[in-house]
Amino acid sequence: MALTDTDLRIVVEHVKRLLPAMLIETAPDYSDTQKLIARIEENLVRVEEHLARSEERSAQEFKALRELMHAGFAAVDKRFEDMRKRFEDMNKRFEDMNKRFEDMNKRFTAVQWMGTVAFVVLGVVISVVGLS
Repeated sequence: MALTDTDLRIVVEHVKRLLPAMLIETAPDYSDTQKLIARIEENLVRVEEHLARSEERSAQEFKALRELMHAGFAAVDKRFEDMRKRFEDMNKRFEDMNKRFEDMNKRFTAVQWMGTVAFVVLGVVISVVGLS
């Protein structure tokens, strides 16, 4: 005997209505499964909370590390600035030394001319005194 579409619909509706009760009867651990699912959900909530705290702590540590790095770079910049000032001071000292050498060179040139003039005058005096 073949079932009509109407009969099939009635059977399907009947099975849908009775299926949950049949599953509970055939699976007595269904309540344990619900408890397990509840524990898993609780654990998931705890894991999510822990992850949120970890992310917050990581963000704070990253911020502190970034600030520490900025402070380190500022210290290095200050050292380079100090070194630049020292080099400028050294350049100024070299310029001062160059000026002193130029002054000494002028003095030596003046002494050389004075010596030459004195030698010429002495030669002339000796020549004049020797001729008379």
